[in-house]
Amino acid sequence: VGVGDEGIRGYGTAAGGYFEDSDNTGYGWIGRFNTGAEFYANDAGVYSSDLTSGVFARLAFDGSSTQGNGTKNFVQNHPDDRTKVIVYSALEGDETGTYTRGSGRLVNGRAVVTLGETFRLVTHPTIGLTAHLTARGEALLWVESVSTEELIVRGPEGFDLPFDYVVYGLRIGFEDLPVVQERRFDAYIPRLEEVTAAARERPEIAGTTPKARFLAMQNGGIPPAAVDDASARAMIDKIGIFDPQRNRPPARAKARTAAVPNPTVGGGSESVRRASTADAPIGAPFETIPRIAETSENGEEEKTYAEVPAPPIVEALFPISEDVTAGDLLVLDEQGAVKPALLTADRSVVGVASSAPIDENGIPKAPVGVFGVLRIKADADFGEIRPGDLLCSSTTPGHAMRSFGEVPGTIIGKALEPLARGRGVIRVLLMFR
Repeated sequence: VGVGDEGIRGYGTAAGGYFEDSDNTGYGWIGRFNTGAEFYANDAGVYSSDLTSGVFARLAFDGSSTQGNGTKNFVQNHPDDRTKVIVYSALEGDETGTYTRGSGRLVNGRAVVTLGETFRLVTHPTIGLTAHLTARGEALLWVESVSTEELIVRGPEGFDLPFDYVVYGLRIGFEDLPVVQERRFDAYIPRLEEVTAAARERPEIAGTTPKARFLAMQNGGIPPAAVDDASARAMIDKIGIFDPQRNRPPARAKARTAAVPNPTVGGGSESVRRASTADAPIGAPFETIPRIAETSENGEEEKTYAEVPAPPIVEALFPISEDVTAGDLLVLDEQGAVKPALLTADRSVVGVASSAPIDENGIPKAPVGVFGVLRIKADADFGEIRPGDLLCSSTTPGHAMRSFGEVPGTIIGKALEPLARGRGVIRVLLMFR
């Protein structure tokens, strides 16, 4: 640790390093055998984000090898201009599709085309097959039948003509993957100002954008002076463009040793430090809170611990749709049940699980505190939490974090205790706004 200019340097026969979180839901190796990095987790194998544009990518997430809000590109050196590169984007659609293509020839008005051998191995055999034909000459063509193995094309009797074809299908096993899914995180349109600015400033680049090409086609090859983008802008406004000031996650607090003042007794060397409820276990009693009480014995002042009744809280019972534990910050789902919060500054937040769920007439329900002083799970790795800081929901399930912008409907309350780093439980004055 602290080797030369490197914070950590590790060597090992099996791996250079191994990392794991405390509850064994995320772990990984660096430099393991012939693999540079190997990661496993309950949410996503790897998460990466550009804090300027808001482009993010998750690897091994929700049935996807890769998932993100940017494009999937390949980049290649420009063959004629050493100052430029060519960037092509992958085609995207509302399905996980497969395709095979090729050429055939009508002989006496009929052609039987054997499709690629592997197409049948990855494609649903009966659902979603479509075939598209293009004749190389003036002719009438039609599809007589198509399967994952064979395409039969027909034309007028006696006709002899070459043609091209494309057959599309659905990838086997992915037919039921929904296009519309529950929102578990924000997926804004990336902020692409730095890239698009170059296109606006250099005409030889500006003409290569898809928008410029299609507008020129629609206008007979002459770029129009003005374009009505009102409907497109309205849709973009609804989705939202990433704002690096408002939407980027706050930097995680650097690990440091916090200085804790230790008040002395009567000027002597004995000292007492107040215990933070961040150290209290989840599910600790909510009926009392600790405080430092001042008493006087034999004429000397003394600081001791005392248990006093906790301020009253206002709570209500809600059915639960996911596992809930005491201290969880909760949000409403579409059916009106509650579950642990999972988004940054979620407007659906309704309260905090004041204790473990109970059974009411066979239905598990959570006592949800909506006002008062409660212990709440918090994550200070998004930013150190100090007494008086306003809090909102974080991407750590069921945990609050320091709010970095007062967005109406997202503030859950005010921290009453500090949390310098990591996860813990702190007292919070709930006051939603």
